[in-house]
Amino acid sequence: MSHVLDTRSAKLRDKMRIINIQALRLAAEKLGLVMKSAEELECEPHKGTYMGYKTEMGRLANDWPMPEGWTLEELEQNADYVISLSDQQKEAYMGISASNRTVFTKHSRKFYEIGIVWDAKEKAWFPHFDFAEAGGRALQHFAGEVKRENYEVVSSLGTLMNWYHGFCDKLRAEELGEICELEAGEKGEVISYIYEKEVEKSKLH
Repeated sequence: MSHVLDTRSAKLRDKMRIINIQALRLAAEKLGLVMKSAEELECEPHKGTYMGYKTEMGRLANDWPMPEGWTLEELEQNADYVISLSDQQKEAYMGISASNRTVFTKHSRKFYEIGIVWDAKEKAWFPHFDFAEAGGRALQHFAGEVKRENYEVVSSLGTLMNWYHGFCDKLRAEELGEICELEAGEKGEVISYIYEKEVEKSKLH
């Protein structure tokens, strides 16, 4: 099955909009994910490949709508940045159950990736990935689950995007000469604690 999410929908757009690549890199690093640019992947801008069903199988299953405005040729071939699971994460995921290991070894299925795709109309990047099949489920395990009602997605990549917004706060605070500490909440949210430097210094005396 091919299920590449269009995260530009009305319910997701504000949450999924990416305008700070440095913050996204920090979020990926925090979660142990690997993020590479088109240049690092040795491809042209807007043409980075991110693994999904179409790239793995060479075709679409036509059981999920295409992202609006995209062509079949662009699908999974239009990223400026690609986020992948690290080798350690892949091994850890296969170690969760025998069936996980079998599907990626005996059946040679691929681990899927997130493509960070530029949207000229929105003047921002959005993360797109195929959330189905074993490869998509493995990605969700580390970057956040997809929650949907039929074809309407209500949340996606919550873990990654929560940390992205947290690091946006941290970088913004540092630009203002403030201190920002990030902490994971009990429900997966990321809490930002921002202090003025002078106040923080006074606590040390």
